[in-house]
Amino acid sequence: MSENTTIDRTPNARLAPGRLLGLSFLITLVVWMIFTWPLPQYVTDGIPAAHGRVEAQDARYMIPGDHLQLLYYFWIFGDMLRGDTPWFYNLYEFNTGDDEARYDRSTYYFPFSLFYAAFEPIGGRAFAFNATGFIGLWLTYLFTWLLVRRYVKNEWIAGSLALVGILLPFRWFAFLGGSPTGYGMTWVPLLLLGLDHAVRNNRISGGWIAGLAIVLSFSSDVHVFFFNVLIIPAWCVVALAAREEFDWRVPAAWRALVIALLPAAVLAIATVLYSRAGSLDLADTHMAEGRDLVEVMGFSPDRKGLFAWEEHPISSQIYVGYTIIALLLAGSIASARRLLRRRRREDWRPAIVLGLLLALFGGVALLAVGPHGPFGGRAFLWARDLIPPYAMIRQTGKIFSLMPSLLAVAGALSLAALLPPLAKRRTIVLFALIPALLLIGEYGRRTHPTISLLQTEQPAYAAVADDAATDGLDPHALVVTLWPGDTHYASIYQHFVSLYRIRMINGYTPAIRVAYLEDVFLRFQSINQGWMSDEQADNLMARGIRYVVVHEDIFPEKVSPFPIAQTLKRFHDHPRMRFLAQSGSVWSFKILEEPQPRPAWMPEWTRFFPARHYEFEHIRRDALDIRQDEQASNREYARLARTGDYVTLLDTATPPAPDLHWKVRLRGEGAIQMEILVDGETVREELITVREPDWHWSEWTIPLEDYGTVNLRCTLIDGALDFDMALLGSGQWPDLKPGESVRIPAPLFCHAGHITGDRESVLFRPLHDRSGFVFYGPKLPFEAGTYTVDLDITSDAPDGFELGVVHIGIERYPVPDVIVPVIAGQDTRATWTQPVNLPFNVVLVYHSTARMEVHGMTFTRMD
Repeated sequence: MSENTTIDRTPNARLAPGRLLGLSFLITLVVWMIFTWPLPQYVTDGIPAAHGRVEAQDARYMIPGDHLQLLYYFWIFGDMLRGDTPWFYNLYEFNTGDDEARYDRSTYYFPFSLFYAAFEPIGGRAFAFNATGFIGLWLTYLFTWLLVRRYVKNEWIAGSLALVGILLPFRWFAFLGGSPTGYGMTWVPLLLLGLDHAVRNNRISGGWIAGLAIVLSFSSDVHVFFFNVLIIPAWCVVALAAREEFDWRVPAAWRALVIALLPAAVLAIATVLYSRAGSLDLADTHMAEGRDLVEVMGFSPDRKGLFAWEEHPISSQIYVGYTIIALLLAGSIASARRLLRRRRREDWRPAIVLGLLLALFGGVALLAVGPHGPFGGRAFLWARDLIPPYAMIRQTGKIFSLMPSLLAVAGALSLAALLPPLAKRRTIVLFALIPALLLIGEYGRRTHPTISLLQTEQPAYAAVADDAATDGLDPHALVVTLWPGDTHYASIYQHFVSLYRIRMINGYTPAIRVAYLEDVFLRFQSINQGWMSDEQADNLMARGIRYVVVHEDIFPEKVSPFPIAQTLKRFHDHPRMRFLAQSGSVWSFKILEEPQPRPAWMPEWTRFFPARHYEFEHIRRDALDIRQDEQASNREYARLARTGDYVTLLDTATPPAPDLHWKVRLRGEGAIQMEILVDGETVREELITVREPDWHWSEWTIPLEDYGTVNLRCTLIDGALDFDMALLGSGQWPDLKPGESVRIPAPLFCHAGHITGDRESVLFRPLHDRSGFVFYGPKLPFEAGTYTVDLDITSDAPDGFELGVVHIGIERYPVPDVIVPVIAGQDTRATWTQPVNLPFNVVLVYHSTARMEVHGMTFTRMD
């Protein structure tokens, strides 16, 4: 292979292969240390979870996200190598009862999963994951260096600008966020390197290298594979422009070129055909018709992100900044001036190649911003029309996986153009170091990774495995919260089931299978709310699923109309469930063949806070008379003034609950036909007369005997009535008179953390529980008046240490919050003046710096 392939005229000083390997390794190590700090402190205990700081501290246990999902796939490949999991059987997620159906000829992110498997016996999961990531970065830098040195002679320039391949923020957004794209980008410079050898030197080995890069990019990340295939023709044009001699009029020249590229073409076509016949048929998923443009717009970066750093990661991921752009501009000007001044043939090729690379930079940038591009994102829309698979792309910024390699070569050519003629070695070194240091400074200060510490055991999951082993069965569980299959929260489940090889019906995938949605999620979603019928229990047991695991701290409001306490209470009281274990926020239960008496060791909770509030003016808005009022929630309400006008709510799925009722805020004089609906059928109908000049709460009981969707319809019969808001309640809450108090146990509140063993408190632990809003309630209407709010909180922190702050206020109402610090060793008390009878809320913001236990909250009405 000819070494005279460079197209600049800088002095040449090549490194021997061994020195190149060693130097690139050391430089990558330094960059990794700088950009991933504080990860080196946790290299055997945690893995990166995000490019930026998403927690108050550097690290916290079990942050959900793509990083845990990727770790799971690395682990299962290693488990297959060890022979503990059958080859190509992903048994531990989306397992609905048939192991054979879990045959999945996924690539399992090979070869990175192979690297992981090699490192795991040395230092455990976290070390193996981090070492694998480092190897990916090193190979990227090495391949980029080899690519760049084909365009510039000097190793200092090649090594310096090759750093762009691993410095550009997009790489760190993907890599530190656990996206496979951050790993798959390794093969972009290898692909371009192989194509370069094939096109410029007629080397068939280059075609094989390019083909290998295509195969490996497919096995590493489908996005990188897709964009790698797209870049092939464009890079062939670049390489052809860089070729010293090519007689396009001679057929033999074209024949030699085609032969050199043939392995790449064959492997690319074979990989595309394999991908189309892959294990995941998108026709069976919610992506069958492609991504909706509204959805794509929400995941597309704004073009301002190219040069303006924003905290929002979607836009900042495409940041290129000013150093590299300044270098490209200066190099372009210098190249043009040299071309015009000397008019030598050897100056044309680098100028043309640089121009082509700048055109590619512009094209990639246009497609990266998607619908946010110029002229309504016309370039992106054309791409969707011309290339059908492009319609599947949701995160348009992923095309930036190509950008580091393009900018590295363009930057090197620009720097070479700026060098004075006959520059000395010291000058070259200085010219090479300045942009490298500026790039490290510009990009490095914008990288502040958050570390997810890994739990190496989880006793509640272990209890499931042990109990199944006692029965001689494979452990198989349903994990609450059950999702349709596309939420990052399930990545935590993946990690824990992998510790004990527990099959679970849950899973995490970007493409939701319609069959799974209908057969699993819709069939069993009531279990999220603690409602499991005999039919559901029998169905689960017929599938071999005999356990339910609950994550108390992964239970957002959308899951249930009531806090997690109701779900846990139902499971404890369920005659066909037996409590196994609780460890922190994780609870495990066993499904029984037959009903058995339950021990009464759970508190007699009979009332639960409402998690759902409804604004009447938001439903059927176009058909209602919407008016303004400072005393209304959100300053708006719906007026019914014509006979036959009606208001309604959204269907809400709920199990039966103690004294289940609708609570409605309304005023006026008139009569309505009130209908309560269950599963679309009217189950209660009553003529209600209203004579309330001021905003007033009316309460109507819901007759519900089984799990179902409930709704409310109020139709005007006479007069005129105003409807503000409604809430779905359970149990009777006292209407406090002056001097009266009510104490509410902490477990009844919406909360993170976990309920303590005595079921009386909620405990928060640093490193385990996130900082921020972790505890709130009651979201109930209190009559206007003055109240004191006392939080019963203890901590082992030193007296005077601030544990957090409490915010008391009314959502969607123009009154400032009362803010009180939570200080260890001091009472937490606040005085709140309730101006109107709207629901108010007490929110505890936890600093996650010390252990804190919340026992309850007492409300006292003063007047």
